[in-house]
Amino acid sequence: DCHESCLQVGEQTLNQTAFVEQQLAAGVLKVHLAEDGSVPLRVLEAPNSFTPVPNVGAEPPKRAQHTVAAYASSWKRHIAIFGGLGDTGVLGDFWLYEVDSGRWMQGDGPLFQGSPPPPLTKACMASLGDSLVVFGGRGAHREQSNATYLYTDQPDFLGFSDTTSPEIVHKWTALQATGEAPAVEGPACVTLNTSCLLVFGGREKFAASAQVNQLCIEPSGIAARWTRLSPSLEGDTGPTPEVREGAGAARIPGSVVGLEEAEVLFVVGGSSAGKGKADAWAFSWSDEVPSWTRLPDLPFVLTSTPLVFTMTLAGTSSPAGEVLVVQLTSEVAELGMGALTLDLEHGVWSAQPGE
Repeated sequence: DCHESCLQVGEQTLNQTAFVEQQLAAGVLKVHLAEDGSVPLRVLEAPNSFTPVPNVGAEPPKRAQHTVAAYASSWKRHIAIFGGLGDTGVLGDFWLYEVDSGRWMQGDGPLFQGSPPPPLTKACMASLGDSLVVFGGRGAHREQSNATYLYTDQPDFLGFSDTTSPEIVHKWTALQATGEAPAVEGPACVTLNTSCLLVFGGREKFAASAQVNQLCIEPSGIAARWTRLSPSLEGDTGPTPEVREGAGAARIPGSVVGLEEAEVLFVVGGSSAGKGKADAWAFSWSDEVPSWTRLPDLPFVLTSTPLVFTMTLAGTSSPAGEVLVVQLTSEVAELGMGALTLDLEHGVWSAQPGE
C-alpha cells in the first residue's frame, strides 16, 4: 500500500544520502563537469588502484586468515566476512557490508537464527545465488573441519530497503552431508551454479591436498552431497598440480586461457610446507575423465592468496575478448598492489603496476 511504498522509498533515499555523506567525509567523492555545465556525481578511479569506500556504523575488528565472499539478491548487494585470526584468537563473527549504502552489520543477535559455524580460520566461503556456503577451516583447537554451513536471508517487502530490518530472517543451517567431505584448511571455493561449488586443495591434518571436489546443496536446503572430481577413480590424464593451500581460483571461459572447453577451473599460486608457488593450472571436468592443463608460470612466487577474475580490456589477444587477471593482495617489489594479466599471444604474464 502507499504507506509501505513511501516507507521503502524514504529509507532508500536516506541510505543514498548517508552513502554520499560518507564519501565526502572520506574524501573519495569527486565531480566531473560535463560540457553542458552540469555536475554529475561520480567517483573517478585511477586504473590499477584501490579507492576507499564509505563505512557506516561499527566496522569489523582487524583480522587475518578470514574468508570473504560477495553475493547479491534481487534487493541488495553484499560483501560477507566470516571468522579469521584476531587479537583475541580465533574468531567466529559474521559481518555483512551493504555495497549500496556503505553500511556494516554484525551477524549476531535476535536477527540471526539457526546453527552458525564455530570460530574458524582459513575457511572458504562462496555464494550460491542469494545464499552463502561456509566450508572447512581450522578451529580454535587447531583441528581441520569438514563441516558445511548455509546462510540465507528471507526478506519481505518492508525489508527490501534495510538489511537490519526486523522483517528479515537471517538463518544459518548446519548441512547434513553425504559423500566424502574433505577436512581441510585453506581450500579454494568457486561457485559453479546456484546450487553447487568446486573446492580445490587445502591442508589436511598431516599434508596439503590437490583434490577437486564438488559440493551440491540439495533442494531441501538442509542436506549436501560431495563428489570427488580429481583425482578421479579412473585416474587423471597428464600432469597434475602439486598439493597446496591458499591458492587463488576462479571459474572462467576456457577460451581465456586458450582451451576449447566452455568452462575451466583456473588455479594459481598457494603454498605447501611454507613455500610459495608460482605455477598456474586449468582443470576441465566436462569430459568423462577430468584433466589438468599447465599454463605459463607467474614471473614470481605469490606471498598471499590472490584474487582471480576475467575482464574485458582493449587490445587483448583473447578470442573471447576477455583477459585473465591475477590481482595481488600483498605488495611486491616494483609492482606494489598491482596485477598480472595473461598474454595469450606470447604465452607470458604482463605486469600491471598498482598506483
